[in-house]
Amino acid sequence: MKKYLGLFIVLAFVLNMGVARAENSSANTTRDDLKVKREELKKELKNKREETKEELQSKREELIKEIEAKREEAKTKMEALRENLKTEKDGTKAKLKELRIESREKVLRRFDEVVKNLTGLKDRVNTQIVNLEAKGIDTAVAKTAVAIAETNLNSINTKITAANVLLAKSTAELTAEDRTALKTLTTEIQNLVKATRQALGDAIKSLKDGMKAKRDAEKALRDQQKTETSSSETENKQ
Repeated sequence: MKKYLGLFIVLAFVLNMGVARAENSSANTTRDDLKVKREELKKELKNKREETKEELQSKREELIKEIEAKREEAKTKMEALRENLKTEKDGTKAKLKELRIESREKVLRRFDEVVKNLTGLKDRVNTQIVNLEAKGIDTAVAKTAVAIAETNLNSINTKITAANVLLAKSTAELTAEDRTALKTLTTEIQNLVKATRQALGDAIKSLKDGMKAKRDAEKALRDQQKTETSSSETENKQ
């Protein structure tokens, strides 16, 4: 009886060793699979980054060309107005008109600079959205916020174009109607700029919240795995 009992113990030990080896082999395979998947994800992420970078660069160049075209048109009109100053025989009036032109050009440059800055921020947020989306982070709220910002930017550009036309009409003092129109356009542009900054700020906050949520989820998973591993090791020792 003792002989059979001893044999049973030996067989049980051998079986346990086999199971342990199988588990180790399975764990190694899982780690290898995860490594391969991580490498694939890195390649995919890199490709998406490149595609997004090229797309954003193309859009940025188009916007710059569009702004430059509008500025060139306004500049041409302003130069024509400057040229007309040569026919002004009254030096005081000529100086006054020149000051008006310089003041209006400054307003247009300021508008253009605001648009470029907001567009640059929007492009950076879009790049971050692509990067984080590839990592499995929810970017739906951020995308919605960026879409609002893009709509606002389109409206800003439209209103800037209207301001260009208004300011380049002549060197004469703006009429009461034109001043009212310009004031309205300026106020609307300022409000849209504020709303655009708010939308992009909301997008950035949403992405940060998403990253934190993912980190917290990953930490919780690691803690759970550690607990399960510790429990398993304790049971094996017993």
